This record gives sequence, C-alpha cells and structure tokens, in this order.
Amino acid sequence: MTQDKNESIITSMPEKYVPIKVVCQHFDISETTVRKLIKKGLPQIKVGIEYRFKISEAEEWFKK
Repeated sequence: MTQDKNESIITSMPEKYVPIKVVCQHFDISETTVRKLIKKGLPQIKVGIEYRFKISEAEEWFKK
C-alpha cells in the first residue's frame, strides 16, 4: 500500500464520541464550562447519564 491509500483509510474511519473529560482536555476548559455550553447548544448525545461529543462537531460549533 502506498501512503495515500493509508491516509484515505484513516480519514474514512468514523469519528468516535468521546466523554466530557476529553473535551475539557482538548479545549482546555473546565467540566463546568462544558456543561454551560451544552445548555447553549454544544452538540452532544447523552448515553445513560453521560454526555458524549464528537470533537469535530464541537470545533465547528465553537467557530460559529
């Protein structure tokens, strides 16, 4: 396989949902801030009692 094919395989993999702590680390913000942003429309899903996020969706939301 060439490098181009490897890159396309990696980029075609679906993005995983991550827990709130990963979002906090990625954006260097507190969990309290993330919870406030959820109320303002930060994209997320709820799995049981936990919120899950796609980093790319959160990044797009912050750009708006």
